[in-house]
Amino acid sequence: MGTKERHERDRHRIRQGILDAARELFIAEGYEHVSMRKIADRIEYSPAAIYSYFPRKDDIFFALAAEGFRILADGVSGAVAGIDDPLERLLRSHVQSDATTLGRRGIDGQRICRRHAL
Repeated sequence: MGTKERHERDRHRIRQGILDAARELFIAEGYEHVSMRKIADRIEYSPAAIYSYFPRKDDIFFALAAEGFRILADGVSGAVAGIDDPLERLLRSHVQSDATTLGRRGIDGQRICRRHAL
């Protein structure tokens, strides 16, 4: 493995660490009460280092939102794969989106949604 690959892997790891710390802080304290400095403190980096990955706190928020939508879309796509009936696809996608939302909160949404599936 070359230096370039290692550098890219390190950048990805740090970026993900920033997102993970921000997510935890946003949930615990609320978006408006979290600063870039607080995120930097959480991962033991300088605020300047955080700004090299995300110029504004909003950019972190939007990256987290995009990540959440990707998780939701992947779950829904898997739940409706191979189903031809449009109504059944719609119903299954709704059930899957509920399960994904619950799962992000630590609730076994898959089990609950299977129990109540049509």
